[in-house]
Amino acid sequence: MTKASYVFKAQYKGVPTGIEEIEAAKIYGDKGCIVIRGIADAQVTIVSMDGRAQRVQVSGDSRIDMPAGIYGVVLEQDGDQKRVKVIVR
Repeated sequence: MTKASYVFKAQYKGVPTGIEEIEAAKIYGDKGCIVIRGIADAQVTIVSMDGRAQRVQVSGDSRIDMPAGIYGVVLEQDGDQKRVKVIVR
């Protein structure tokens, strides 16, 4: 009698690390900061309503301290962009 043998091979679709595409990233204002979640490595440009801009490199979930106000936030990764308006209280 022969024994049956099986070989199993895992096949993943997408990125198995939990890192999402840029459109799935969450960007929102919190008390005294801008919070960015769900992105591994990206460039962030924050523009205040008076036109001042700053660029920040983020890696993983991040909190960027900002004074209260309204900001335009541009998240860039591998040529893709996500733009949102954020209110920091």
